[in-house]
Amino acid sequence: MAETTNTSGGSNNVLYFIVGAMLVAIVVLGFMFFNGNLGGNRDKVDITIQTPKIEAPKQ
Repeated sequence: MAETTNTSGGSNNVLYFIVGAMLVAIVVLGFMFFNGNLGGNRDKVDITIQTPKIEAPKQ
């Protein structure tokens, strides 16, 4: 009697599930990080840049 093996690629479904779960986790953590909900209380920073006034040479 010959034995038949089923190679329908059932393990690929598990791989797709793991990759999908990782993608969802990355998107959620990225949204939380860039939205400011992750990282605690952040102080607001006010930056002022002043450049020296340079006059053009007279011709």
